[in-house]
Amino acid sequence: MTHSPSDRQMLRSSMIVIVLQMAGVLVAYFREMAVARQFGSQTQVDQYYVAFTIVTLLPNVAWAVGWASFVPIFMRRWLRDRDAAWEISNAVLSYLLLFLLAGGILTVAFAGTWIRLVAPGLTPQAMASTHRLALVLLPVLILMGMNVQLMAVLNGLKLFGVATLSQVLPSLFSLAAVLVLPARFGIFTLACGWTAGSVGQTGILLWQCRRSGYRFRPRLRASPDLWEVAADAAAYLVPACAYLGFTLVDRHYASRLGAGAIAVLNYGDKLFRIPMVVVTTSLFTVSLSYFSEHMAAGEFAKFRESLSVGLRFAAFLLFPMGLLLLILRGPIVSIAYQRGAFTSEDAARVADTLLFYAPLVVVHGVWYVLERSMIAMGRMRLLSSISALMMAVKVATSAALYRRLGVPGLVLSTVATFLMALAAMYGVILKDFGRRAAKSEAASIGYLLPALAGSGAAGLALRGALASNGWTPAGLSGWILTLGIAGGGAAITFLLLARAIRNPELALVGRWLHARVMREKEAVMAIR
Repeated sequence: MTHSPSDRQMLRSSMIVIVLQMAGVLVAYFREMAVARQFGSQTQVDQYYVAFTIVTLLPNVAWAVGWASFVPIFMRRWLRDRDAAWEISNAVLSYLLLFLLAGGILTVAFAGTWIRLVAPGLTPQAMASTHRLALVLLPVLILMGMNVQLMAVLNGLKLFGVATLSQVLPSLFSLAAVLVLPARFGIFTLACGWTAGSVGQTGILLWQCRRSGYRFRPRLRASPDLWEVAADAAAYLVPACAYLGFTLVDRHYASRLGAGAIAVLNYGDKLFRIPMVVVTTSLFTVSLSYFSEHMAAGEFAKFRESLSVGLRFAAFLLFPMGLLLLILRGPIVSIAYQRGAFTSEDAARVADTLLFYAPLVVVHGVWYVLERSMIAMGRMRLLSSISALMMAVKVATSAALYRRLGVPGLVLSTVATFLMALAAMYGVILKDFGRRAAKSEAASIGYLLPALAGSGAAGLALRGALASNGWTPAGLSGWILTLGIAGGGAAITFLLLARAIRNPELALVGRWLHARVMREKEAVMAIR
């Protein structure tokens, strides 16, 4: 199985972004570890995440809608008229700033209503504290929205490095705030840190845009390109709101499960987001630019080939990650959080959510790549229909499962929802492009199954061997040793079996790493 130069470039870019995303994942993990140690699953953690959800709602809509509507049009203009590309960038950012300012005013005016809607289970005192947290986080609403558009410009230029690394700053500043500021400020230290980090991220992105030739100048004049962006944004508004609606639905029902339920859901979500951010977001960041470029050039065969490569690469990375999260969820949660105010009971509750977050790693990742392909194809009406159905399924399944299964039931409802959408979108791909590429995608999964089975058996056997020999993890070092032996054994087994059956994605990653090492050696020799 061979890969075209364009596909190899897309995968190389994905690997670079994955490496850079690891820095952000590590910082975010240490931040969550500090929050768990200091606050555990107390009510004030629920308050913070409710306030954060409300303040970041509009920027997240701008993120989803802006990237889906702006990047494809920017790529088309960049290929033909670069001045027109800069013009549409200025116009979109100008109108986005007006939208965010208006949104900030409305958020302040109706914050109390939003809080009662998102988390009706909070007490009046908790709602008042949540309101104050939302005011501290209010600058994030505008800064995050600006940052989204600046990153969209840089990724449209295929400059992924600084845009990716800049996302570390809010987590880094909030980690420092929790560690440095006095404990008497409580959860407000986290809010102050995130706001300061967002300011730093904006400064870095403006600097990189300026270096790349982009100069922001306010433009409020309507143009055909702006109307096209607005039309595509309106078409994608339902999908964007539906995906964010999942978070609101989860917060709503979790608040009815008692104090700490929102915190438990969030801690599990943060562990799920490690593979999501490292792999899924990286593939999304890179693939949309390449998909849009192929569609703009009318290269439909290359588009389908790139989509197939993206799906196979996502499966190769996400299946083993989901498996490890499933079979080693107990040690992972204990290592991540169990210290200070975070008790063993809290760890058990979070581990229960990973039972369903593990398959969500794979389902969500494949769905993400397929959704990017729908955007590049311009199938916005179809996405809107699928998204409306997803929202209905999410609400119905959450209402049915949250009382029976608690917080894990909310995660299971998300798995069922994305699985339904994944099947619908892949059916459209098969209808439009035929089943030829589907055979290679099925074969790629077939390559993975023996390696997955072997690695899962190895991980469980090693953990069982430790238990049968009287090894019972006690403390951080014990959990780390268990995870290192069982998880390391499973990972090594997977790589050995994948190499034995000559998995093409593994071979491509190996060639890329070898080329990087050789270039570094040549650079060192040249200096000497």
